[in-house]
Amino acid sequence: MIIWRYGNKGQVALLAFLDLFVAAQMVFLAFMLSGFIAAATAGSMSRFLRLAASRWQGLPRSAFLVSARCG
Repeated sequence: MIIWRYGNKGQVALLAFLDLFVAAQMVFLAFMLSGFIAAATAGSMSRFLRLAASRWQGLPRSAFLVSARCG
């Protein structure tokens, strides 16, 4: 590979890392979108809010199950 042989290896490694990071973001976005679609299909606003809150705050969904049942 000419880029690896004559190019800046640090830039190639950085590009590979950033490509993997962006790919992981797309997988996460697809996961969130599928959860929102499932909540909308079920017509469950509480499920939608739990999913949105857990993804926004970075908390697991199980943290909101208790508060949803009590409130």
